[in-house]
Amino acid sequence: MPLYGLIPDSPFIYLGQRAARGIGRAGRAGRARAAAVAARASAPSVGVGFSKIHIVFNRGALDHLLNSPEGDVGRYLAERGTRILIAAKNQVGVKTGRLKASINMRQYRSVGGQSLKIGSPLSYALIHHEGTRPHIITPDRAEFLRFSSRGRVIYTRIVRHPGTKPNKYLADNLYLIR
Repeated sequence: MPLYGLIPDSPFIYLGQRAARGIGRAGRAGRARAAAVAARASAPSVGVGFSKIHIVFNRGALDHLLNSPEGDVGRYLAERGTRILIAAKNQVGVKTGRLKASINMRQYRSVGGQSLKIGSPLSYALIHHEGTRPHIITPDRAEFLRFSSRGRVIYTRIVRHPGTKPNKYLADNLYLIR
C-alpha cells in the first residue's frame, strides 16, 4: 500500500513498518507473551498506525496554477524567457537590425504543460546562429555574379566563400534559466 507524500525508500516508512510488524507479531504470539514483553521493557510501548489520507484537488485552480500564463509557472517561464530574449537581442550581430528585431518569444500550452519558444522566423537566422562551412557560390538565374568590394563593382562566375563563425545568441544565454 503506497503512502502518499512519502517516497518508498523513506526511513520514516521503514521504521513505521518495522514497528507495525513487531506489534503484529506480539499479537499473534498471544496475549501472555505480549504482556511479558511489555513488562520487561523499561520504556512504555508505543503503537504506530497508518491510515489513507484522501486529498481532493481543485482541478480548475491546479490547472490555472500549472498551465495558465497568469499562473505561478507561467509567470516564472515568462520572466526567464524575457531574460533570454533580451540577452539574445544584445548578442546577435547587427548589420541591418532586421534579425535583432525579428527575435521573439512565444509562450503556449502543450501536452506536457507549458512551453516557451524563442527564435526568429527569418531564413538566415539559423545560418547566423550555427555558422557555415567554406562553400562555393554560383549564379542561379544569371551568367555572372555582381557585387561591390572596396568601392569597385566586380563580375564573376564563381565565389569561394570562406564561411562564417557561429554566433550562438540563443544557446549561449540558456544559463539565464537557472
